[in-house]
This record gives sequence, C-alpha cells and structure tokens, in this order.
Amino acid sequence: MIFRSNRAMMLVMGLLFLNSAVWTATAADSPKTEKNKKADDKIALVNDIAIPRMDFESELKQVHKRASMQGQTLDETQTSELNKSVLTRLIDQELLFQETRKKNVKVESQKCTEALADLKKGFPSEDDFKKALSETSLTETQLLEKIEKGLVIRKLLDAEVGQKIKVAEPEAKTFYESHPDYFKMDEQAKASHILIKVPDQKDEAQKAKAKKEIEEIQAKLKKGESFAELAKKSSQCPSSAQGGDLGFFRKGQMVKPFEEVAFALQPGQTSSIVETEFGFHLIQLAEKKPAGAVPFEEAKVKITDFLKQQQMEQGIKQYIETLRAGAKIKEFL
Repeated sequence: MIFRSNRAMMLVMGLLFLNSAVWTATAADSPKTEKNKKADDKIALVNDIAIPRMDFESELKQVHKRASMQGQTLDETQTSELNKSVLTRLIDQELLFQETRKKNVKVESQKCTEALADLKKGFPSEDDFKKALSETSLTETQLLEKIEKGLVIRKLLDAEVGQKIKVAEPEAKTFYESHPDYFKMDEQAKASHILIKVPDQKDEAQKAKAKKEIEEIQAKLKKGESFAELAKKSSQCPSSAQGGDLGFFRKGQMVKPFEEVAFALQPGQTSSIVETEFGFHLIQLAEKKPAGAVPFEEAKVKITDFLKQQQMEQGIKQYIETLRAGAKIKEFL
C-alpha cells in the first residue's frame, strides 16, 4: 500500500516551521523585542512587524545545506524560486503567530518542555544536539521559545482547520475503488523459526557444533515437542521471545534460501534443516495469504487518515490565504 504517514498536522507544521535539525528562528519574537526587530535590516513587513533579513538568510542557509547533502545543485531559476518559497513560509508563519495572539492561544509550559525532550531524543547524544543547535545560532532557551510558538500555531490550526475535517466512509470507499493499484498485496507467509547461529561461516568446527545442535532440536520436534517452546528455549534469534514467530513477510524480505523453503511449505508443515548466512534454521509455516488486494475493511483507517491529511493541508493553505487577504504585507526580497 502506498500511503504517506498519518500525521497531517505534524507534516504540515514540519514543512512550514522546522528545519532538518531544530526549529529555525521565527519571525515573531516577544513584544519586548519587536521595536529592536523593526530597526534590523528587514526582508518583509507583516502588519508593520518586521521579519529580519538574518532570519531569512538563516533559513535559506539550512535549505541549501539540505539540498547539498542530497547532492542537488540549484541553477539561477531554482535559486530564485527557493528564495521566494522561503520568504513565503516565513510570512505565513508570522501571520499565523500574530493570529494566535489575537485569539489568545496558549500552551502549557510542560508541553513545550516535553517537546524539547522529544526533539533531543532524535539525536545520538547531547553533544550532537548541541552541535546542531549551534549551527542555527540559537540557545536552548531561544529554541524553547520557538517550540512554544510552533505549538501555539499548531493549536490554532487544529482549532480552525483540523477539528472541522470529517471523512465519511463512502468517501473512503470511493478512494479505495478508484485507486486499485494502491492496494495490491503480494503473496505472504507467516512462519516461525528456530535459529542456531554460526558466527564464522569459515570455521568448520563452529558449523559442525551448530549443525549438531539443530539436529538435536529437530529430533525433539519429531518426538512431538512444541516448536514454540523449543524456539523459546533454544533459538538464537530475537524472535525466540515470541516462540520464533516472524509474523507475515513477502518475497524479498528474507534471505533467499530461507524464503524459498518457507514459501514451499504448507500451513502446519515444518521444514528440514535450512542453512543460510546466519546459521541453521528449522522453519514452521503457520499461514499463507495469496496475492490479491487488501480488503477495504483493513485499509479503511489508513485511507481515512490519508484523506484527512490531504484536507488538512488544503485547509491550512486556504486559512493562510484568508489571513493574507486581510493583512498588510511588504516584501523586500
């Protein structure tokens, strides 16, 4: 199935208000700094509030950095379009933040702290987080302020757009029926296995020891002992905790020797010993699902979420257009 993640608000807010590492500097600071901001070299005025050129250049730098990391080289036309896109995003952000003030939208400080903690978890270490933060020329306190602004904007959009979105089942069914290619499903197998590892495939002594161990397990199976219990006691795969259960998988997801045997089995059947690059396996097939289409009932929740996401993006776009229509905006690109 081909679906984007069901995080409409997070997606749109991410596109509008986050860079690849941490929240970029926003155009709207606290009231006490607005006078200073007007004195800065500005890139735009939004209802007489200035967006400093340094904010624009900082955001632009991050976008160029991401493009460079992806191996992209921008020509003059693409660079011009990118400049306009970044400025538009900053203006939209400022408009939304001004609207949160008009409507007195607030979030609890605890939620901001939790959001910062979640952001830090995305980095391997505290040092990596601080390094990324330093590249944005922000302190952690300033970052927390930016997070607060992002959260109040998100709260505003949820109230003004998100809560008004409804997707009825007939709409989801129409999407399902008109996009059959999205719901194609390959043949799947549900199997469990017992693995005895061979850390060094070139070590014949290791292979012989592992082979003997798997043969002993195979003998116990033939005597009627439980596959799941033997897997829990003897398998050297993390799946041992689930009795060796690997769940459903499609062709191409497992190493070839394992896959070929698994798909050749019949439900309830246990394989002979199978050797792969990981070691020796015994495989027991639980169930097969033939190729076909994902049933609507299984797909319904994801379809609904996907359609809500689309409507959310369109709704936010229209909401911002409404704010722009009633705003006084000057650009100095």
